[in-house]
Amino acid sequence: MLILLIVLIVISIIALRIKVEKRKPSFAEIKGLMGEQKVNDVLKQHNLIYFYDTLLKQGSVSSQFDHIIVFPNKTVVVIETKDRNGVITGGANDEKWLQVAGNQNRYYFYNPIKQNMGHINMLYRKMDEYRLYGYRILSLVVFTSDKSVLKDVPSGVIHLNDLSRTLSNINGKSFFNRSKKFVHMLKREDFSRSKREVRKHKEFAKRAPHHKKATY
Repeated sequence: MLILLIVLIVISIIALRIKVEKRKPSFAEIKGLMGEQKVNDVLKQHNLIYFYDTLLKQGSVSSQFDHIIVFPNKTVVVIETKDRNGVITGGANDEKWLQVAGNQNRYYFYNPIKQNMGHINMLYRKMDEYRLYGYRILSLVVFTSDKSVLKDVPSGVIHLNDLSRTLSNINGKSFFNRSKKFVHMLKREDFSRSKREVRKHKEFAKRAPHHKKATY
């Protein structure tokens, strides 16, 4: 029943993207959407303030975030979601990581930690613009496929099964909500509903390292 619900939600998102971008998503994009929806389901269980598929821009540079979680004590978690099968290995400073799937098929993909740091750097620039200081920004890479095995990966890289526990271990409590200005900034700066900005970001993202096709 849960899987059916996820599929229906993803179909709705795909239909919306076809309407906005006037094109059909690729198979990889559909898999990515399903992975992001799995993360959504976990976040809803924790009753957290979070933003999904947020698009921020500064000048000609843009960055699209899978998830941004905002805790009341000025702690922010930026999640990069990956839906890849097989054994995943890679170091924090490696340019590419290795995915070994199926009959030992080897695929190299851009380091998701570096990819997420690109998102976080954009977030810092927007925070400087709004003079938002004293925030703790955490990076989290989440692999969502049931068939993914993480081997020799750095801290901050987890499987979906560990997401709930990881979020519970983050000390984000505060008697007062000290993150209201940050939430206001995200709502104001999010261009994900703009057809024009989404198209521009797609063109910009094609030139980014993480968009290059996997090597074998």
